[in-house]
Amino acid sequence: MKIKNLLICSIAVLLFFGCAQKTSTPAIDPTSMDLTIKPGNDFFRYANGGYLATLEIPEDKSSYNVFTELREKAKTDINNILKEVSSIENAEPGTAAQQISDFYFTGMDIEKINAAGITPLQPEFEKIDNINNLDDLLDVIVYMQLHGISPFFGGGVEQDLADNSKLSYYLAQAGIGLPDVSYFTNDDERSQEIRTEYVKHIAKMFVLANETET
Repeated sequence: MKIKNLLICSIAVLLFFGCAQKTSTPAIDPTSMDLTIKPGNDFFRYANGGYLATLEIPEDKSSYNVFTELREKAKTDINNILKEVSSIENAEPGTAAQQISDFYFTGMDIEKINAAGITPLQPEFEKIDNINNLDDLLDVIVYMQLHGISPFFGGGVEQDLADNSKLSYYLAQAGIGLPDVSYFTNDDERSQEIRTEYVKHIAKMFVLANETET
């Protein structure tokens, strides 16, 4: 009798999880794959062929994939949380709700932002204006790096390219405005057009910072 009851319980458990799996999102979606391709010949197409065949890149993006979808969903979720929390009236001072609300409304107060103009950035501009020698330059670079700005170079911890069991700190070129050096050196028509528009953009930024266009 005990064995019979055990078998009945086991079957019930299997049926329960079997039904649950049918209603849940599968970890691997076969429709995203191309099963007509041998994985040993082209594993990327085998794993992603179905997804690539139906993928439509939005007009406002140069690339799009599942990580883009995850990032956009995270932004939407965060925005919804901010709106929900900021709708709380009379939040107790010092609480997370009060701090989040203040942060959200500060960023959404366009009239106040426009009225302030570049005034909040003036201390940063003064640091740059006061650079007179190499030591001053190094001090400003250190200051900016500590505040999330990456002049000349940037860095971060990533999985080691030669040994994936370790994490390593990598330095990379940064602060040149355009994505990489080819944008500044290529001589094709499109690259020249980009550089022309980039100069116009830089000039406009100086004008907005109360500098002359020239």
